[in-house]
Amino acid sequence: MSTYFVATKHAEYATREFPPGSTVIDPWRYIPDQPDVTVRRIGENRPARISILLPSRGRPDWFLRLVQSVRATVTHPRFYVIVFFY
Repeated sequence: MSTYFVATKHAEYATREFPPGSTVIDPWRYIPDQPDVTVRRIGENRPARISILLPSRGRPDWFLRLVQSVRATVTHPRFYVIVFFY
């Protein structure tokens, strides 16, 4: 069992296969999951939070545009929530 720290964001690390049972510390958050390898992406467990308030009463096209923009640009798709009131 070994621990690897990915200190630089070189493309070859994204395709490297790490030995089973090892832990990879990835501050860049670009190493994909691998079988039997624990990948710790620094910052992924607590991503930055931002609130966007958009007064859109009577302008549903603005709200749709906001949602499309968020979906297209979010870094961690599984970590965003959109709440709206009408």
